[in-house]
Amino acid sequence: MNYTTFKQLEKIFWNALSIKSYHEPHIQAYLSSVTAVAGFNLLYVENGASLSALENALNWYRSQKRDATIVCEKGAASKLLNDHQESLQLSPEDPTTAMMLDLTTWQPLTNRVNDFLINEIKAPLDDWAKPLSTAFSDGETALTDFDLEITAQYQKAHEEALTNHAPIHHFVIRVAGIPVCNLSLTLTKEGARFDDIGTDIHEQGKGYATTLIQHALLFAKEKGATIAALESSTAGLSIYQKLGFKALFEYEAFAWEYHD
Repeated sequence: MNYTTFKQLEKIFWNALSIKSYHEPHIQAYLSSVTAVAGFNLLYVENGASLSALENALNWYRSQKRDATIVCEKGAASKLLNDHQESLQLSPEDPTTAMMLDLTTWQPLTNRVNDFLINEIKAPLDDWAKPLSTAFSDGETALTDFDLEITAQYQKAHEEALTNHAPIHHFVIRVAGIPVCNLSLTLTKEGARFDDIGTDIHEQGKGYATTLIQHALLFAKEKGATIAALESSTAGLSIYQKLGFKALFEYEAFAWEYHD
């Protein structure tokens, strides 16, 4: 049940954020309006997928003249990708972990930050996007026009999703009026899904992400959600484990580049 719920929430989020999608048994492919990078053109490969179905999905991306990031479940799916890594010209990317939290038994931690304000943001999502601009930078190098363009394109994708009545909520935590951390929360009858959790590089390690996630968990629980889900990088695992999230399964990832 938890696996099915996780995959349902995953599909709802990426369908909302994509301009096109392609589906086969055990294959879910999404085409993003973010053209600056391929990281949002996600091809999910589930255990049970066939090589022909995978090749059909890659041909679909080829017809769109776009690169893709392939995310495959560890097991039969990752074996399929690793067995054909060379012939498909795939480059390994960082793995992630699918995680879930039982909201019916969850108890929040004590917040360790003070003097903050949390708001749900409606379009335009300028304040929501600001922490994302620097969240994954090194904090030393100035942001380039390319970095800002990625954030702007992704913000626009979220705004278009809201125009289409996607069930996505956008939260920001402010300190002294400045947005320092953000997240998006997809909330449906299936449960709640967390994405886009980012803290400004100069404000990381101060507890803002934990505080904002707990606020959104309480929000989701008050709306009737009993399960929360997210996909974590290796770096984020400890934060989510402290909050009570448990690993459900592992993902491996590969980059695939379009060629004529």
